[in-house]
Amino acid sequence: MKILFAILFFISLVLELFSIYVLFYTSNFEEGILWFFPVYTLAVLLLSISLYPIYRYRFRDGFFKPFLFLLLISFLVPVIGYLFPIVFSIISFFLMKEKTIIETKNQPLKEILTEEISLKKISYGESFLKKAIEEVSIHKSLKEEAVLILSRFQSPLAVHLLKEAVYSDIDEVRLLALNFLYKQEKQINRKISELISRIKSTKEALEGAQILKELAFLYWELVYLELTDTEFSRYYLEQALKYTLEALNVVQNDDKLYLLLGRIYLKKEDIENAEKALHKSILLNPNNISAYIYLAEVEFNKRNFERIKELLKNLKNIEKDYLSYSIVSVWRK
Repeated sequence: MKILFAILFFISLVLELFSIYVLFYTSNFEEGILWFFPVYTLAVLLLSISLYPIYRYRFRDGFFKPFLFLLLISFLVPVIGYLFPIVFSIISFFLMKEKTIIETKNQPLKEILTEEISLKKISYGESFLKKAIEEVSIHKSLKEEAVLILSRFQSPLAVHLLKEAVYSDIDEVRLLALNFLYKQEKQINRKISELISRIKSTKEALEGAQILKELAFLYWELVYLELTDTEFSRYYLEQALKYTLEALNVVQNDDKLYLLLGRIYLKKEDIENAEKALHKSILLNPNNISAYIYLAEVEFNKRNFERIKELLKNLKNIEKDYLSYSIVSVWRK
């Protein structure tokens, strides 16, 4: 590909020189003008295409706008305009920092851990992904990249943005989003189907309880991620509740099951049962940070705002869990 762009650049240079020659050295000036404009136009067009690899990533608006800008500059200001994109691209090339790949296979662990590193801002954050999906002006290639990034995460926000991408005017973006949403739901439903088949042949109570627990979490995942419409979501929520209660009939000391039960009741807006389940989860595991956070949500729904601060102020080592810490920090204020 680089060789192709180099050839195009060389051809454009030859055409540029030829256009200058016919303009100044043709005996008939009118004939020289007629030759100059088409040859010169072709030269600057090939030049703009040949410089594409250098300046394509220097602009946020994709390829078309900078390409058109350089094309117009080159065309409207003969000779000087032709030289401008070359100089501009060379400067851009030297300003661009190359990405280096660190080989860690044979690197001593001590050196890696003690080496000073500089942190850079993440290229694509949540705001970019949201903007890339929602705004019409964002270039198609960036929209596609945003969809590919979102497909790697299983979170309500990622699914929500993928659902928005389904309504995109760009066919490739729409099909990509549909494909990933379909795959996520299909994968979860396949696991559910396998577990239901397994539970029919399971005779041991503890093994059966483990399968019931996995089923409860899978049905909850469908609800939590909002992969389905409202009617199916209600059904999946009831299935999650059913399998959670069945599992708790066998194992009464599982704090994660009680946490799940509390979240299900919160989703059903059954505040009283949600509070009981979350208290039970904390009783079984006093270090269950998530249970405290959802219990704070219960207190918020009950308008017991002072109780929230009391509930969360004694949480220890919360700073180590950066996701929970960010939520707790808001509740504590």
